[in-house]
Amino acid sequence: MSTFLKLTILDFPLELYPAIFEYLDNNDLISLATVSSQFQLEAELLLYRNVDLSNSSISGQRVLSWCTTVSTVERKALRVHFLKFPSSIRGIPYHFDTELLVDSAFLALANLKHLLLMGGSKDDLVSIHPATLIKCSFKLESFLGDTPNFDVENTLQFLATQPTIEYWVPTHPFLQACVDFPSTTLPLLRRLVFVNPAKLHLLSGRPVDSLVLLSLEPQFTRGLGMDICARLKPFSRTLHTLVYTHPSLLEDWSAPAMIRALAESAPGLKSLTLSSFSGTNSKTSTQAHKEFLDAVANLRLIETLVLSTDMEALYEPNNEALDNLNPLEHTEAWERRSLNPVQCRKVATGFMEACRHLHQLSFPFRHDKDFKTMTYLRTTDGSNVAKFDGFRTIDTSGWWMK
Repeated sequence: MSTFLKLTILDFPLELYPAIFEYLDNNDLISLATVSSQFQLEAELLLYRNVDLSNSSISGQRVLSWCTTVSTVERKALRVHFLKFPSSIRGIPYHFDTELLVDSAFLALANLKHLLLMGGSKDDLVSIHPATLIKCSFKLESFLGDTPNFDVENTLQFLATQPTIEYWVPTHPFLQACVDFPSTTLPLLRRLVFVNPAKLHLLSGRPVDSLVLLSLEPQFTRGLGMDICARLKPFSRTLHTLVYTHPSLLEDWSAPAMIRALAESAPGLKSLTLSSFSGTNSKTSTQAHKEFLDAVANLRLIETLVLSTDMEALYEPNNEALDNLNPLEHTEAWERRSLNPVQCRKVATGFMEACRHLHQLSFPFRHDKDFKTMTYLRTTDGSNVAKFDGFRTIDTSGWWMK
């Protein structure tokens, strides 16, 4: 007779607990925390490491309850590394004790590395005051969010206490009001989301390598476009990733002209994502397509390219054979979209030939009254031929859309 050894999770080596608990949701972790002291420690590591209190479904009372916990239980407070916190708390009337409680909670978060302050209603109780953050001992790596009670001086005073910040999203009101930024503040800044290109000079000297840039101007003329591109020059030695969203291009400021200007100001770009508030830029005619490729060729180190320009060359007829090795070229999706897969591959291959380091490429196409996107990859056989990889857009937002 065979005997089976019955094992439970309690019999597993302690080293396996973190790997198992990683797959559990918060409700399961809370339940496990009541099983044993060892389970409690392991569950708390996950429950308190990344905390999100910014969801609108979370009551103000629950936010304050969490503040009470971390301000009174040091073990739990020290486990918080990532925090999304509401900049205003719903349904809580002002009371001095409430302000003291939030202050105490933040003072206890000595190991906090990433702080996101998410906005609330202007009628709610403001939760974060300058004194709340300036007194804290934590050293952040990333900081972003809404700070309604902070003026320029308050913000600069807080940032001066956080020399380890590498990722920052300054608010639009701050950028509008700020006229001087101390050269010793944020010396390690590498990743930046910026909504006022005219103020980029404030951060000259920082080793910015990844930048999201938004131009909010109602009209985008050549002069303005050239000025914005020129403001990237202080970061020319470090900048390798750029996400650039701008108004619709006008006739005197075409997509090829913009790309040439960007390549001149940021010659080290390896990833470039272009987008327009209108969804796509004006068309590039078949006759102007070579000019477009010549402009892109100036991006000598580019590896990832996401375009927002509608290219007439995509819609030309092409009777060459389909790629028998790529089943994605043999689907009905092409006919539904009134596209020729061979011609689209030819256009994508043109970009691969123009940029020898280009590995992946996305560009838009017309579909009904809207625009969709397709993606191509460079084949792995050493040639410049592009291979269709699906009707999708390359995701370049992983580092900034937290």
